[in-house]
Amino acid sequence: MADIVDSLKQQFSRANWLNRILYINVGVWVVFIVANAILGLAGIQIDRYSVDILAIPSDTMKLLTRPWTLFTYMFFHQGFRHILFNMLILFFTGRIFMDFLGDKRLLPVYFYGGLAGGILFVILYNISPVIEAGAPMLGASAGVMAVLVAVATKVPNLTVRLFFLFEVKLWIVAAVLVLLDFAQMNSSNTGGHIAHIGGAIIGYLYIRQLDRGVDWSNGFWNISRRIGGIFERKPKLRTVHRTSKRSKSSSTSRPMSSSNLTSDQKRMDEILDKIKENGYDKLSKEEKDFLFQFSKK
Repeated sequence: MADIVDSLKQQFSRANWLNRILYINVGVWVVFIVANAILGLAGIQIDRYSVDILAIPSDTMKLLTRPWTLFTYMFFHQGFRHILFNMLILFFTGRIFMDFLGDKRLLPVYFYGGLAGGILFVILYNISPVIEAGAPMLGASAGVMAVLVAVATKVPNLTVRLFFLFEVKLWIVAAVLVLLDFAQMNSSNTGGHIAHIGGAIIGYLYIRQLDRGVDWSNGFWNISRRIGGIFERKPKLRTVHRTSKRSKSSSTSRPMSSSNLTSDQKRMDEILDKIKENGYDKLSKEEKDFLFQFSKK
């Protein structure tokens, strides 16, 4: 079992951000399904409890007691068709996104879209005189819509094939889905369609700001590194002092090669620069091992 867990960890760490988002969504869904099946045999139904803990509520007072749901809801699904549809769209649009915008921008756009969708959902449910407080919202749809609209805004005339039959422009696909959300605003899934629109707005604005030279993903990664730095244990580093004179006692011992010392110090400086720019967690295993060995000298 430990080998399986280690293998999954390695596969996750080596994956791009598209696959990582897919792994998290599918993994959470699998855990929910298995736990619900096993506990159901004991007469314990976790559906209500999991939704209460992970889905975002429309009631603001309840949201204040569950602020984490603004983030957890975008990785949580219940129905098979729900997660299947979301993950298929994310997979195909995410690959196009990475081709034109890069891997590291995918997670910020997905995250910003999900956050905006959740906030818009709560706001409209509390200020609209028509919309009544309803069931909590869950699913990756808002984040997925942000990714789709972002890449459609970046390369609107890119031709894609739908159902392996029809070739259409990417902007048409995005526009149709957004219009469908507006058309179904008064359906039973009002909250979901509101969230989709919030994600679509973020996807569009992200590209417009990027075209002006402002990359919102930089702020996301800066905050992520700071948060990660709080929980990351930093290795203790010993300062290496060079002396021009040797004591008599040290003259009898085997001296350290100056070329090796210079090479190691240069390597150390490169690793420290990398930590400063990207954080300790971005070091490779070989770099971490070198850092540990160097600190023992």
